[in-house]
Amino acid sequence: LEKIIPYCLNNMCVLLLLDGLDEMKSTHRDAIRNEIVNLSRRLTDSKIIVSCRSGDYTKQMEGFAVLEIRPLSAEQVRNIASLWLGDKHPQFMERLRSFPYVDVSDRPLLLTQLLFMFKRFGYFPEQPTEIYTKLVNLLLKDWDEERDVKRNSIYAGFGSERKAKFLAALAYHLMYSLEKTKFKENDVINSYRAICQGFNLPKEEAVQVAREIQTHTGLIAIGPNDVYEFCHLSLQEYLCAEHLVRASPEIPNIQYLS
Repeated sequence: LEKIIPYCLNNMCVLLLLDGLDEMKSTHRDAIRNEIVNLSRRLTDSKIIVSCRSGDYTKQMEGFAVLEIRPLSAEQVRNIASLWLGDKHPQFMERLRSFPYVDVSDRPLLLTQLLFMFKRFGYFPEQPTEIYTKLVNLLLKDWDEERDVKRNSIYAGFGSERKAKFLAALAYHLMYSLEKTKFKENDVINSYRAICQGFNLPKEEAVQVAREIQTHTGLIAIGPNDVYEFCHLSLQEYLCAEHLVRASPEIPNIQYLS
């Protein structure tokens, strides 16, 4: 097979797309990565593209160039909406622009969810919180569950609702206590240590949980120079507001919001 598969691929000039390296079991990932590299060395007339969440790409694969997928442009969003909705796509775009969550439409997964809701109901709920709740659940639970993806998790005992509460507390601490929308790993670790007791999480596992939040949820992304930020500012603001609503009796002064 080690000889036949490369021979067949080269004869057909194949572009082989391997999606979701981060979705493989961590115990198998190194072996699979090595098999992909070994296969690539035997290819002369074919190419391989491997996709992975940036936070889970921790080891360079020999012979592969690393590229980051850019967000969708406004034109691409319109084109995708047109394919989904036909003549109704102008109404979708006009309605979407009137809501604060318009910024999430540059991610294909979240745009698809918005298109599905609009196609099914013909409108968006007047309360943006309904949309934010659906999008956060999609990122935390639904997307992996639909594809039966199991990720090893330090806080695996959390349901999606408790995970959302934890991330809301984290968003609040980063935005209010640290006054940051862009932050380093140490900022996430310090915020984790400040809130972990309220969620019965071990303080000594701050580094592991900080990295897991980035790699598992898709809500926090890493950019140039190892700078982290929520994938969209509106999602951080929503989570921060959710925490404020739940914790308002414990927060004596929230006038900074004005």
